[in-house]
Amino acid sequence: MLNKLLPTFYCGTAIKITSVLNVSTPTSAKITITNPSTVRVTNAQNMTAEASGVYTYVLQSLSSWAEGDYTVTIDVGYNGYQSVTQQKFTLIHLE
Repeated sequence: MLNKLLPTFYCGTAIKITSVLNVSTPTSAKITITNPSTVRVTNAQNMTAEASGVYTYVLQSLSSWAEGDYTVTIDVGYNGYQSVTQQKFTLIHLE
């Protein structure tokens, strides 16, 4: 069963993931995304700085990917500290 409360996208589309950080210039901002079976579809990819403290990543999903909830893990490093946050989105097939 799909979670109707999560942002939902069609398989095969590009998905822009945005993260607003409480640090304007982190040492690193990396993203890992796992599918519903916890298999990584991206692993520690660099995010792009769009503005002070705003980082993005564009994921090009494939039409063959499984439907379900995908987990986004954002790992930020700054001055020897590390912060990890998670969010989710749902992919569905176009009928």
